[in-house]
Amino acid sequence: MQKSPEVVLAFLERIGIFTNNEASRPRAGRPSTNGDIMAHPVIDADECICCGVCVDVCPTDTLELGDESAVVANEENCIACGQCLDNCPTGAITEIVED
Repeated sequence: MQKSPEVVLAFLERIGIFTNNEASRPRAGRPSTNGDIMAHPVIDADECICCGVCVDVCPTDTLELGDESAVVANEENCIACGQCLDNCPTGAITEIVED
């Protein structure tokens, strides 16, 4: 069963992985349901080794493994927790802003 981004965000805050205050990681891009601004992940297919770590650590099933690299399959689920970015062994994931 997939959890809503709000439920996942509340859980991440409770266990200390994510904080929703001014000192937290800057977020850019689309607004979240709580008024913060968040980024979304972009995967450099040339750098991705298709190991699946990002897919495994993503709490909202935003990422999937494709044939050649991980892909952003459900961008609307992303809560910009940064777990994919922080755990990618090759640095193939960045966060970007799209207006």
